[in-house]
Amino acid sequence: MGSEVEIIEAGQKKVLTVSIVGEFEADPASSKVSSVSPLGKALIGRKKGDAVTVQAPAGAVSYTIKSIK
Repeated sequence: MGSEVEIIEAGQKKVLTVSIVGEFEADPASSKVSSVSPLGKALIGRKKGDAVTVQAPAGAVSYTIKSIK
């Protein structure tokens, strides 16, 4: 945990940077994503270039991992 991940939503150009943190440190407004959230779970163990799909309330959202720091 504590990784900073740059992701790009499928069909978009904007890079989103999220930090994967513990469950009690999560703060979506600050781009801190819990390791037990759907996005956090999808990103853990992945590498640069991998594509992940996350089930969101509005439907499935796909991302490509641009970098992991």
